[in-house]
Amino acid sequence: MFNLKGENMPNCFCLIRKTDREMEVFSKIDEDLCKVLGVPCDLENFVTPLPSAPYYTNWYDSIGGRLAMGWPLEGEKDGKTLDLRLEDAPEMETDEEKAYCDAFAKNYNKILAHLRENYTSDAWATR
Repeated sequence: MFNLKGENMPNCFCLIRKTDREMEVFSKIDEDLCKVLGVPCDLENFVTPLPSAPYYTNWYDSIGGRLAMGWPLEGEKDGKTLDLRLEDAPEMETDEEKAYCDAFAKNYNKILAHLRENYTSDAWATR
């Protein structure tokens, strides 16, 4: 949250469908992303914290949180981009860590590509 003229405002964002310019509900986006990733669409896939479900990547926090703070869905703005920069990642010590990071990156990129293909974003922070 940030303070604007003495009032607290939440960091909020919405995704607008490119097809009809209507706002999409997040539960529908979750369902679509499960199809994109080929995973079942159930509570475990949405509430299981990482690292036990790397295919989900917790997109609402990892991508949505940045969108809410004004990061662009596409491209770069003020040095900020949603694209993963793996060269900035710490070195993984075990094969399990490497496998997890590879799965996370693969699925994060699939999710980001789907969002970019189908939506534009709108955030209070950019108004």
